[in-house]
Amino acid sequence: METNRKKVFIIDDDIDDKDFLTESINANGFVSEIISFSDGRKFIEHLANHRHTKYDPDIVFLDINMPFMNGVETLKAIREYGYILNAPIVIFSTNISPYNQQQLTELGATACYVKPYTAHLYAELVREIFNTHLA
Repeated sequence: METNRKKVFIIDDDIDDKDFLTESINANGFVSEIISFSDGRKFIEHLANHRHTKYDPDIVFLDINMPFMNGVETLKAIREYGYILNAPIVIFSTNISPYNQQQLTELGATACYVKPYTAHLYAELVREIFNTHLA
């Protein structure tokens, strides 16, 4: 049954990290439509092009360090234009300073996580994120 299908947006310029995240979502048995973007600018353009349709994701994974439009700028644009109102926006980055974490939380990030270094840890963290933020 498709009622539990989740729409997931991944915004990350690192192909390997997008693959790890996608594999971890699938490995945990979460039935998902996964749409990925290589930078914040492409993601914001996509949202702008779909703003008149019911296109809200169930969860967004957003990297901080990306070309063209980084995660902080992307989150500001999401909030400024009201593109995503209800979905959790999870910051998922290799390095999150205390300053970045505070800034992102103030901008409306739901949670901030440092990317794991192994596939096993990725799968565990994705399970925790889904169970915590999509329960």
